[in-house]
Amino acid sequence: MKHILTKKPAVFLALSIVLSGLTSGLSFAHVLEIPGKHQLDFVEFIHVHHGFYGGYAVFGGVAWIFCLMTGLVYGFIFRNKIPRVSLLCFIAGLIFFTCLSMYFFFLLPYNSQIADWDRVEIQGWQRVRNNWELCHSIIFVFSTIAFLLFLKAGFQHQKYHHLNASIGAYSATPNNG
Repeated sequence: MKHILTKKPAVFLALSIVLSGLTSGLSFAHVLEIPGKHQLDFVEFIHVHHGFYGGYAVFGGVAWIFCLMTGLVYGFIFRNKIPRVSLLCFIAGLIFFTCLSMYFFFLLPYNSQIADWDRVEIQGWQRVRNNWELCHSIIFVFSTIAFLLFLKAGFQHQKYHHLNASIGAYSATPNNG
């Protein structure tokens, strides 16, 4: 049981670091698109939106859920053994919960609304586009913070295990007096 709690979490923590970094990158891609999308007329905007964003949601959703789960699970697993790692992971998990909440309460309704649009221009479509972009910008900031928290947790986890290995090696040597 001890092996599972010390070795396997490091693998999943590394995956959390990678996936949270990728979700931050996906959100950053949306942020970088903003100036170009503001130059599109309505028909071009819905063509781009209908054609390019399906993969973002599938990958991003799976990655957010994984990071949420690992953040909360590690917050629990490391709470007594490595409290700093526990706190960092727990906060990162809560941030991904916030990102998922923003998706379901804000982005999903905007995505549903945009998905129903056809080539006939909708009054006020720029407001919906701007709100959609604002949500992605906020999610970018949150997911980047969560990525940095997972990264810090990974360093702290590594430091803890390296320190314990050094102490164990020192105490195992004869005449360490």
